[in-house]
Amino acid sequence: MKINKFTILAIILFSSYFVQAQTIEVKVSDGLNNALAYALQGNATVIELVDDGGIYATTPVVINSPLTIRAKAGLTNKPVILIKGCKALPFIKIEHDLMFEGVIFDGYDAANAKYDSIQHVFSANAKAGAVNEKPNFTLKDCVVRNIYKFGDPATSTDGDIFDVTTGARVGDLLFENTTFMNTGDEAIRSINTHKAPVPVDGVFATTMTVKNCTFNNIRGSSIKIEGDGDSTNVDTQVLIEHCNFNASQRRVLWLRDLQNMVIKNLLITNLIQGNDKMDYVITFQGKGSTISHVDTFNVAIPNFVAGFLAEAGSWSGAKQTGTVDEATIYNLDPLFKDATNGDFTLLSASPVKNLASDGKALGDLRWAGTGTSVEDFETIPVEFALEQNYPNPFNPTTSIQFAITNSGKYSLRVFNLLGQEVANLIDSELNPGVHKVSFNGGDLSSGIYLYRLTGNNVNLTKKMILIK
Repeated sequence: MKINKFTILAIILFSSYFVQAQTIEVKVSDGLNNALAYALQGNATVIELVDDGGIYATTPVVINSPLTIRAKAGLTNKPVILIKGCKALPFIKIEHDLMFEGVIFDGYDAANAKYDSIQHVFSANAKAGAVNEKPNFTLKDCVVRNIYKFGDPATSTDGDIFDVTTGARVGDLLFENTTFMNTGDEAIRSINTHKAPVPVDGVFATTMTVKNCTFNNIRGSSIKIEGDGDSTNVDTQVLIEHCNFNASQRRVLWLRDLQNMVIKNLLITNLIQGNDKMDYVITFQGKGSTISHVDTFNVAIPNFVAGFLAEAGSWSGAKQTGTVDEATIYNLDPLFKDATNGDFTLLSASPVKNLASDGKALGDLRWAGTGTSVEDFETIPVEFALEQNYPNPFNPTTSIQFAITNSGKYSLRVFNLLGQEVANLIDSELNPGVHKVSFNGGDLSSGIYLYRLTGNNVNLTKKMILIK
């Protein structure tokens, strides 16, 4: 058998990592660059980072085959990918389907007390003729922070997180349960769709969903995207909902030439001047686009309703034909727990807890505070059961399912390890069946908790772990 360098690399990696169904487990000591090189040769589709809170240093990489990078289930602290060496290059160039889940990207090297110089963290570069002309990209349950092109938060006015380059396009974009914080410029952007070469179909993405995300200290627009200005093309389907925008540039959303966007259930607070000197909260154009259920507080706009503006006279000459539901635009203090230090948990007296279009709180629901919702199923069980919550560990929401065989009054309560009750999820009459409860522990600190189902001679208890 002929042994070459790739065979040797494979042997080393297989001896260091646990491999199952094209998944490799990677320790900090293994080297993330080694794992990426191995996986991107078609040897694996999933990389699991296994060191609890581990600092994974790597250098810029091109993703040219499908890949998921995620934290291993059960870690107390998210693993950190340290961003280095990308002043003139994207840190991650996306040319195929890519997903990150449960990790932190950090441009600050705490060990050396130094910010790296970063232009783009993620850059979509797939163009006509590429192996995958429309790669999907997902960022879920992640944190991306400290992104400054010139490595100095005090002076950098550049450095963004996600960018679609000129002429490029992607498939489905999903940003969910993710925090973007401390940037020199935009967090999410595609600002050259109209420039030659215009991407195929005239769109930067097939769909873009931004849901349950928090943007904090973003010096450019938090989201800046555009269409190609050709009304005969079907625009990117854009949904932005349940998001927080705090201490960020005054124009948090800069949306040009995109029809049928849906923007709702936002909390926009404590805005700053930022890089662009504009007195608008959101600028948008496009027939069929809607804005509703938004709270703006301390945004330095004399008339906060007027802050939602059609930006006429842009490069395409587009005019605003979308609508703002002014009856659901508020100017209320949401009562954050500690916004100055990045804790946007809604206090119990918050006036925005049920103002969203879906009856939930405005803004990123990860900060909504302790709360529950109950879902019932038309199944009659043969015995009582209390299932393990899922997911477990969780942050900050989880589901608890239980089964009861007799009608009666039941309670489902959560206790800390001192035996103190911290949440009363159910205390009511229930019919026989399978019931599912959604629990939000946003007001609680990390730790082990007990949840107990009692009633009709039933007393069942299980443990769950909250990790923040």
